[in-house]
Amino acid sequence: MVFVHVASDTRSRNSCPIHSDRLEVEIETGDEWLAGTDDEIHLLLHSANGLVCQAYNLDNWGNDRERNSIDRYTICCPKGFLDGDEEISMFALAYILPPKRTDLLQLDNWFIERVTIKGNGRDIFNYRFHSWISPLKERMFGVSKVNETSYVRF
Repeated sequence: MVFVHVASDTRSRNSCPIHSDRLEVEIETGDEWLAGTDDEIHLLLHSANGLVCQAYNLDNWGNDRERNSIDRYTICCPKGFLDGDEEISMFALAYILPPKRTDLLQLDNWFIERVTIKGNGRDIFNYRFHSWISPLKERMFGVSKVNETSYVRF
């Protein structure tokens, strides 16, 4: 039996308009020393049917993306984003340098364990990153679907 202690858990209180598709994005930060980040993180998704969904500055009330935490965000996407039974074709996260900061060296590295996205009661994306992401090396990172069962990281 494996026990996992989650240090914190933040949840979005967003609601979506009637004419949109609602997604639940769950981001798990790893249990490594200095794994968390306080930086602004933006989300970009591409559905299997060609629609794009963006969320700027994923931010819940409280301290997001801390070491050994799970953060849940409600994302509102264009109506039709969830049409069909396929998973999303691309998932990307991006570091954005806040206006107050002028130096990339002030951005934090981040250890992402897993990202899961749910819509219409089913998983439409589940990927285990289990790796460090450094804004000095890559300001945007994610995965693209290359066939029915495989994703490639970028």
